[in-house]
Amino acid sequence: MYKIKRGTPARPTRLAQAQYPFASMKVDTYFKIPAGEYGASKSPGSFAPRVAGAAYLYASRHGIKFAIRSQKNGDVKIFRTE
Repeated sequence: MYKIKRGTPARPTRLAQAQYPFASMKVDTYFKIPAGEYGASKSPGSFAPRVAGAAYLYASRHGIKFAIRSQKNGDVKIFRTE
């Protein structure tokens, strides 16, 4: 048998804020992350793998597709394709 004890409930957990706006994107839309944002260096494609990983994870969970393109100036564009 379980023993009944006195105590307060655990603190409610907070949901993490989304860093990228994947949820609000429609097909054939994109957003751009400027070079140097989120602590990334200004070298081209330096943080594209991090963005690509986040996009892949979101896409696999929600059944959609993204395309990530690194620009020559270091910016990264994320397109929703499906």
